[in-house]
Amino acid sequence: MMFGTGGIMVTLVADKPEGPFQAAKRNFRLLSGHTYFSRFFPTPDGLLVNHHSIARDGQVYFGTLKEAVVDNDGTLRLGWWKGNEKMKHEPVDLKLPLPGHSNGRDIMILENTLDVEQGVILEGTLVVPKGKNSPSNGLYIKCEED
Repeated sequence: MMFGTGGIMVTLVADKPEGPFQAAKRNFRLLSGHTYFSRFFPTPDGLLVNHHSIARDGQVYFGTLKEAVVDNDGTLRLGWWKGNEKMKHEPVDLKLPLPGHSNGRDIMILENTLDVEQGVILEGTLVVPKGKNSPSNGLYIKCEED
């Protein structure tokens, strides 16, 4: 079960649909960043998940549809649904500083400015840290005023 609490969606598990439920041991925090109205729904492509997110300015956005993926251990994960490929249009090559040329910072900033009026899909590979003491990494999005 996906359950909304405190602006995040968490995963609860049970042996029977009516419960009793407990927190998932892995991937408990399924969606965060003030996310709500997350639901499962069956389609000919398999079980999908939808959700809405609320931006800092109060604007509500419908998130891209995700494939519900349950691994052999019963851990729920969200995957890229192949139907989202239809939203892609013309690719834009992003310009990153060369490795080691980030002005001594660990943060590398794109040299591009993206026009987000029609939406943007960013694709890439992010290496997940191996342990709790490993250096963090992630994607940070900076927006100008308005």
